[in-house]
Amino acid sequence: MTNKASWLYRVLFGLSLAITATSASAECEGEAIGQDLTLGGWTFESRGKDSDGDNVFRIVKDGTIGMLFAQPDGDLMFRSYFDEDHRLSDLNEINKKFRYITAYRDDDDDIVIGFDIASWDDTCPENISVTTRLFFRMVERAATVLAER
Repeated sequence: MTNKASWLYRVLFGLSLAITATSASAECEGEAIGQDLTLGGWTFESRGKDSDGDNVFRIVKDGTIGMLFAQPDGDLMFRSYFDEDHRLSDLNEINKKFRYITAYRDDDDDIVIGFDIASWDDTCPENISVTTRLFFRMVERAATVLAER
């Protein structure tokens, strides 16, 4: 009985390793991301790949534009740009209030709200639409802070 249990354990363990190895090699493809965004009801435009090989999407929600950069290994970078005139202290206020987003000025002097998600297992996240919704909620809250200052 012990040998059968040990053998069964080894087979199940081996299968789980094989499944994990297979899923970890899956790349974050633009077509799959587009399908997920479509199913989520998003208005978006695929911009193809940038010079780093990331899939780039322009997503619009209620007049706010967000950019999604999806690396082949599953890391996601969301950015929203504002050309309003604010002091550095306004951006610091956003950084103090919100833990998971970053506010900064880029090289063009635009205000950038950034949100990054790392994929620790090098796979494409299963539901990018949910993460996109979270990003836009955080951008709305950050924009409220900017409007109050």
